[in-house]
Amino acid sequence: MPNHLHGILMVSDKAGGETPPLQNPIGRAVAYFKYLSAKEINRMRENPGFPVWQRNYYEHIIRAENELNKIRAYIMKNPMKWGEDDENPNRLKT
Repeated sequence: MPNHLHGILMVSDKAGGETPPLQNPIGRAVAYFKYLSAKEINRMRENPGFPVWQRNYYEHIIRAENELNKIRAYIMKNPMKWGEDDENPNRLKT
């Protein structure tokens, strides 16, 4: 989608055992991604320091395979909804 991003992060230990105790590595990973991508976007736009991302993000822990599959399907189908999105400047108003 042009106005937002969906992603799935998978976290596990390298040994393939139980998921290790987390101390918010997702928050750090998201912050680092937003920092690097905003820096590159602003470099390409020649507009340093311009805000690119909203301050917050939504996270959800996926605990079951069927839930993961539903979320994957939602992400795959989401771009088809852009024509109906209120933020789409080309949306046909009724």
